[in-house]
Amino acid sequence: MSEKSGSIRQEKRVASVVDERCHLCRHCLAQRACRIRALMRMDEDEAPVVDVHRCRGCLLCAVECPYDAIVDI
Repeated sequence: MSEKSGSIRQEKRVASVVDERCHLCRHCLAQRACRIRALMRMDEDEAPVVDVHRCRGCLLCAVECPYDAIVDI
């Protein structure tokens, strides 16, 4: 954390997908849990990716993933 203009600024939490843990589920529960659609799948053969500009760090996706493939960075 750093101080700026007399207030404390917190680092932004962002979700990240661990490719090795992802099971490439056809119906990704984590992707469905993301209300702002920050978790996207470009190709069926690849793990989803997190758009860091959209992700708000709520980690609902991490809670829904049954394989713990989504972590907080």
